[in-house]
Amino acid sequence: MDGFGGNGAKAYKCSNCGAVVTSSDRLLAINGTNRHHFINPMGLHCEFYTFASCPGALPLGAPTEAYTWFPGYDWCLALCLHCREHLGWQYVAASRKERPSEFWGLLVPHLQII
Repeated sequence: MDGFGGNGAKAYKCSNCGAVVTSSDRLLAINGTNRHHFINPMGLHCEFYTFASCPGALPLGAPTEAYTWFPGYDWCLALCLHCREHLGWQYVAASRKERPSEFWGLLVPHLQII
């Protein structure tokens, strides 16, 4: 699991291709929790974990503030670095005063935890 954690951390893998995306030592509490549930504008339920970093994920597109679930943060799609499957979103602070400056939200059904 080089570059993805260690010290007994659990691996979070892409459920499509099995590539390691991140690890449990990178989980990050946002608004007091690292597991979130929201409903998107199309009515789809989105349950996801938040991480400080995801070396196995790739942001796609320019971040937008439209329909953000986290005020002060813009978002773009997050894809698996290996198979390009949609994993969730990357959130980027809209201003320098926000902390953290970025984080990732990865959908629970799109991950395998090992």
